[in-house]
Amino acid sequence: MPDRKILFIPSRNDNNYLLLNKYIDLVKPVEEKEIELNELSSLNHFSFDEKNDLIRLFKGDYESILTKDFSFSYQNDQWFFTKYGYPHTYTTKILFRMNNDTEYRYNCEVRSSDLRLIASLLDQYNRILEVDLVGEIGEGVEGYEIDQEVLKFISKCLNETTGDSNLMNYSFIKRFVEALQKYDDLLWEKFFSEENTE
Repeated sequence: MPDRKILFIPSRNDNNYLLLNKYIDLVKPVEEKEIELNELSSLNHFSFDEKNDLIRLFKGDYESILTKDFSFSYQNDQWFFTKYGYPHTYTTKILFRMNNDTEYRYNCEVRSSDLRLIASLLDQYNRILEVDLVGEIGEGVEGYEIDQEVLKFISKCLNETTGDSNLMNYSFIKRFVEALQKYDDLLWEKFFSEENTE
C-alpha cells in the first residue's frame, strides 16, 4: 500500500488523540475485529464536528494511526483496533526512530533477508530499551548482542511471517518485535534448561 501514509500522534493532548480515545471509551471496539465505518455518522454522544473528524481520520489515506496507548490499522480495506501493549509500544518507538533513518525510511522496500536492516532495527531497539530502563530503574542495560545468531533467527521469523519482500511500515516492524520476543523466549528456555541440569 505505498500510497497510504501513517499518522503519528505523539501527545495525549492532541485533539485527534482525545477524539480517538473518546471513541474507544464509548464504543469499546473489539481488538482485531473490523470497525464498521458506516456507523460513525450515527454515533451517540459525539458532536457533528467530532463525527466528521472521525470520518476524516478513518476514510482518509492512512495505513495506520499510532499513539502511545493504541493504534488503528488499515488492512484489506478494513480498519482494526489494537490496544496498548509491549509490541505496540516498541513498534511505535522504533518506527519513530527509523523514520529519521536515511537508508531505511518509512514505506521504502526492504527484505527480511537483509541482515544489515535487522541489525539496524535491533540497534534502535537496544537504544530505546536503554533509555526506558534508565527512566525506570536508574541505569541502562546493554540490550541484545548483535551477532549472526540473533540476526539469522529474526530474519527467518520475518521471512516466515511476512515473506522476503516488504515495506518498512508498522506491520513489518511489529513482526520484527514479535520475532525478537520469540528469540527472548528461546534464550529464557535455554537458560532455565541449563540451570536445571546443574
